[in-house]
Amino acid sequence: MDKSRETFVYIVETLRPYHIARINHCAAAGMHPVAIELNPAGSMSSQCTFPVEQMSSKAQSSINSKRDIFAELEGLLVAVDPASVVIPGWGYPEALIALKWARIAKRRTVLLSDSNQFDQSRKSHLEWVKRKIVSLHDVALVAGESHKDYLQALGFQGDNIFTGYDVVDNGYFATASQEAYASGLEAKERFDLPEEYMLICSRMIEKKNIAKILHAYSQLPSDGNKFDLVLVGQGELEAPLRQLANELQMADRVHFHGWVAYEDIPTYYAFARGLIHVPMIEQWGLVLNEAAACGLPIISSFTCGAARELVEDGENGFVVDPSSTTAIRDAMISMSRLSEQQRDKMKSRSREIVSLWDLDHFSTSLGKAIERSRNLKGKTLNVMNKHFLSLTARLMGPGVA
Repeated sequence: MDKSRETFVYIVETLRPYHIARINHCAAAGMHPVAIELNPAGSMSSQCTFPVEQMSSKAQSSINSKRDIFAELEGLLVAVDPASVVIPGWGYPEALIALKWARIAKRRTVLLSDSNQFDQSRKSHLEWVKRKIVSLHDVALVAGESHKDYLQALGFQGDNIFTGYDVVDNGYFATASQEAYASGLEAKERFDLPEEYMLICSRMIEKKNIAKILHAYSQLPSDGNKFDLVLVGQGELEAPLRQLANELQMADRVHFHGWVAYEDIPTYYAFARGLIHVPMIEQWGLVLNEAAACGLPIISSFTCGAARELVEDGENGFVVDPSSTTAIRDAMISMSRLSEQQRDKMKSRSREIVSLWDLDHFSTSLGKAIERSRNLKGKTLNVMNKHFLSLTARLMGPGVA
């Protein structure tokens, strides 16, 4: 059998543009993916160049039991009959059911992970569970080096870990932002963008640290405050953040644009002076990929997983302590005072760095991971581990990172 033509299943909760770009690229590279979408939403599957099997039971979880959901997933896996199963993470029940099915059916598994040691507080009993789950996988594709370090800390063999999981379609963002910039004033007026601004593109939740950014912005000296802030995104803290901007007497310079469609995001990058993304914790942060692909200088935090790979302090941006208002303020001042020559150099460096984290990197790394798994002795599932996966899946709630 031609191994290059072996089908693999890629399990995904809900297909989003970045999932589709990655899997489409695998298909274009001659691989044979089939996606299983656990919780379909909208009509994104029409953009896929690969087959998509959509589950129905999870979307109706209020009337369907976990047993129904698990049975439907196992039925789809049997029907597709893949040689490999690509499974994102370990923090939701379907991941464990897919792993159990693969082990019983003697199929290879690729674990996808962008968890790192610092993305949340760790509890010893949960780490034990993760260590057990991880040990049952063949190979892994992770986001970057800190994520590889964490997986190794859980006992996974380093030779079986590949990097390049968290990428976006760099070409799309670069081209779309350039086209928006070329349209000039018309695009800025259509989206009501200020003359000079720094961009915050984020969900408005506590860990994204946006209140700290607003406090830092309020402390800028007059010669370091040459830009407004534009905030894109929604979340539970939007109203409190609007109130904070009013209390700090800068509501006229902090612009809340709410939810913005995927196809319009490049316009916001096109005219921004830079991106500010300084979360207290973040597994990766695809917004850094997008901004770098559009050639933006970036202010990020050392607790943002992507910063280690995508931001070189002083070269294409600044890496700060997210708990320090002063550090964030000083980075804003430094960004504001860049000459055009310095800013152009940072823009070019952002593009250079992110060019190594592209769709080619993803498909190549996934291909290498699958190939590596073929050369490993297949893992079997004893009775105890079978019951462990089944019981943990039944007991598990969503989102154990």
